[in-house]
Amino acid sequence: MKKILLLFVAMTSIVCSRAESGWTMVTDSGVKVPMEQVGMLVSADDATTFSVVRTEGSGEAINGVVSVSFTYEAGSSAIENIGGAEVGMMHDAVNSSLLVMGCGGHAYAVYDMSGALKLGGSIESASARIDVSNLGSGVYVLRVGNSSLKFLKK
Repeated sequence: MKKILLLFVAMTSIVCSRAESGWTMVTDSGVKVPMEQVGMLVSADDATTFSVVRTEGSGEAINGVVSVSFTYEAGSSAIENIGGAEVGMMHDAVNSSLLVMGCGGHAYAVYDMSGALKLGGSIESASARIDVSNLGSGVYVLRVGNSSLKFLKK
């Protein structure tokens, strides 16, 4: 997981300097996502898989990812469109914390389904654990930068 995180952070830094870069994240199941559409990587508690959350308007989260690789396809940025809602749903239920990767320097907010702010803060490093243990059971929305993800709190 640490290798993926370091590679993701490095690739994100490169892509942030250049939109429409041609760099693509490829999941272990073969789904291709242009790097400019990758918002963050999220893992529930100590799960063995993670979700790739795409930026707003790019489609839903890609769940159950074990590993990713990166490719460069010159002249291409809209490689594959994954249909779905603007806010994806993370498949793994969360007990106590969310591990958020690739979002250093961004603020985060957790909202309940009525839109009330329940948690908020800042992500200072490349990865951070957000403690959601004090939230009641239910569906919440995690928002970091321009990416959002629904999750189920047990």
